[in-house]
Formats: sequence, structure tokens, C-alpha cells
Amino acid sequence: MDFTAFIKLYFSLGLSYSEILCCLAINHKIVISMRTLKRRLTELRLYRRKYPSNILNVALYVAERCLIRSRTDQ
Repeated sequence: MDFTAFIKLYFSLGLSYSEILCCLAINHKIVISMRTLKRRLTELRLYRRKYPSNILNVALYVAERCLIRSRTDQ
């Protein structure tokens, strides 16, 4: 398995950059620098949000969309 698949997996699990590096090194014997990790993430178009959303706003948006969806399905 290509190590980019491991990077995608660990990124999707929400691990921090340093945690991803540790998992790669310990679990897969793959040692890369922080710069290489960030470059690979950029190539894969994976990035962390700079400004996290307010969880209440997210929950309200999802509830609103579910309500609209349930109305249109009837």
C-alpha cells in the first residue's frame, strides 16, 4: 500500500500532523519530514480549516437541511 493512502486515512481520522508522522513511523516504518507531509497533503488537496465553524451553527444548518429534505420527499 502506498504511504499516501495511510496519510489520507490518518488525516480523515482527524489526527494532527505530528500524530500522522508518529503513526507512519511506528506502524509502517515510514519516516518523512513535516514539510514532506504538508507537501503530500497539498498534492492530495487535503487541508485543515483555518477558521473552525461554530458547532451550534453547524447543527442548526444540518437540522434545517434535514427538515427541508423531509418536506420535499413527501
